[in-house]
Amino acid sequence: MPLDFRYLVLQESGLQGEAQSIHDAVGYWQFKRESATELGVLVNDVVDERKHIVVSSRAAAKYFLRNNNTFHNWLNTLLSYNLGLTGAKPYALPTDPGLPRWKLRSRPIRIS
Repeated sequence: MPLDFRYLVLQESGLQGEAQSIHDAVGYWQFKRESATELGVLVNDVVDERKHIVVSSRAAAKYFLRNNNTFHNWLNTLLSYNLGLTGAKPYALPTDPGLPRWKLRSRPIRIS
């Protein structure tokens, strides 16, 4: 996994564990409840591990590695962090070694 991905936590939450988005994403890596529990992060009325730097960082790494197994391309994987796996697929760069990886599709990306 690219080491530069570790800096995304600064953009996501400013390293504030209590950060919460208008879309109910919470914690350092701004996971929504469904994504967090899918990645093994405990979220209930008593505990919210999205606010725990180690647990949520491991979950973020798991998320990146899982999505990169689908895309085989770290740029696509990064895009999927914001748009979700399904949302990123229409914009994904080709992973065929015979095709140029640097050409982005001309379709505009909507980020909410």
